[in-house]
Amino acid sequence: MNRSAPVPRAPVSIAIPALALASAALCLFAALPASAGNVAPLNAPEPVQLEISGKVYSYFPLESGSALRFAIDGPVTFEPILRWRFDGDAQAADVDVEFLLDGAPLLHQVFRASKGKVSYPDHPDATAGSPVRVPIDIAGGTHSVEIVLHAPETGTLDVNPVIKPPKALPWKIAWRLEAGVAYDSNIFRYTDADVDDFIDGVDAEDYQAEYLDDVRVEPSVDVYLVRERPGRGQTQVRLSADGRLATVNGEKSFVKFGARLKEIATGVGYGSLGYEAIPSYHVRELYDVDVTSGDRYRPCEFRKHSMRGELGTDRLLPVDMVLGGRYEYMGYNQYFVEYDSHAWTSSITVIARPVRGVRVDLGYALRRLDARGYDETIEESGVSDDSDIDYEQDEYRLKVRWDVGRVLGYRTALTFGARLAERYYQTSKSAEDDPYHAGREDTYWTFSGRSSHRLAEGVTFEAFLEHRRRASESERLEELGVDKDYTANRVGIRLIFEGERFLD
Repeated sequence: MNRSAPVPRAPVSIAIPALALASAALCLFAALPASAGNVAPLNAPEPVQLEISGKVYSYFPLESGSALRFAIDGPVTFEPILRWRFDGDAQAADVDVEFLLDGAPLLHQVFRASKGKVSYPDHPDATAGSPVRVPIDIAGGTHSVEIVLHAPETGTLDVNPVIKPPKALPWKIAWRLEAGVAYDSNIFRYTDADVDDFIDGVDAEDYQAEYLDDVRVEPSVDVYLVRERPGRGQTQVRLSADGRLATVNGEKSFVKFGARLKEIATGVGYGSLGYEAIPSYHVRELYDVDVTSGDRYRPCEFRKHSMRGELGTDRLLPVDMVLGGRYEYMGYNQYFVEYDSHAWTSSITVIARPVRGVRVDLGYALRRLDARGYDETIEESGVSDDSDIDYEQDEYRLKVRWDVGRVLGYRTALTFGARLAERYYQTSKSAEDDPYHAGREDTYWTFSGRSSHRLAEGVTFEAFLEHRRRASESERLEELGVDKDYTANRVGIRLIFEGERFLD
């Protein structure tokens, strides 16, 4: 078997999280409530027509001593319009209407009905009274509202069961669960030359991994708390956990945690603040110049914390714009403390929708990373002989999303992405002290594609692929590219489960 081929089986401890996520998602999906905002009569007679300003509206007649019942999916504001029906020369009437919510008395509406000018096309001798509105807040879920006419003892009250969104909906919980698997052709990001030597068995003792490619199980969960203000905006709090569980090279497994607060003003824009953390990430075994004898390779690992803020427009301009800023801290293990770094990134993205169903994102980001550059307390970065990974980077991004429509009966969307990053290392150290960073420039290319297919309400299947390359050049080290250039490909599939439920 080729040494770079992944083992085709996953340890049970890794496969269980994905299966558990999928099972939980199916249970949650099955428990989803009906959508809010529907009203249906349960025992209403045939409606009558009223002509108002040239338009015809349907009202349900309610006779004295009887009741109308409606099933309503909340959360909504139920605001029925009440009009007393006048026959002949009658001019006024005292009306007493009782409302019951889920069988329990809620309120009495007593009003003095006056004759209006609204006519009944099917009852030319009748005239509808002036409208009276009775707003009732309905919580989430399905509820019944009963309307009982107590007075007058005879006559008809016509009812139009109007529903409206409330000024602010109750908090709801939404979730997104993913169960995915992906193959990575170069999980340690070894150089192209190293990969060739590894496959051919050349200098095998220099490689700390038994396999260079791998299969990762990729479970993730996002939980949202959402407060909507229909037509005005939304408040959103998100908590997330994203796992990358390698099935062969277990040291390459890691988990990312995140939290974000987002405030949206409909038709204006949004602002967000977010935090992310990776408790531990293994890069690979790296050559440590501080080791003077024996095996000079040491595991390189870091922990990462980042804060991000964004301000974006929401259909306010001909094209939308997003401004972003991010701060990151990377703290390395004891073998590579000279790599401890702080990074600042500022970005701008322009979003255009040239035709229906197509969205184009164009972005630019400027990133600056400042590293410690020394590993002993008596040293300073300027006089240390340790590596200095300070750099400045220009990054350009393009993403195109096309909502294709239905393909083989499934709603389909295609997404294509490209990224170009040019990194310029800033160390002032000599090529003798820091040969891999002095005068170095790196160029990164990333190309990606994704195909999304909506299998059912709340269930999506995705297939994706990604190609990455790095090319390094140095004015002081001609053969740097041999030691640093790499190519990696990633391909995979995932199932996505989504749902929501009001918390009232």
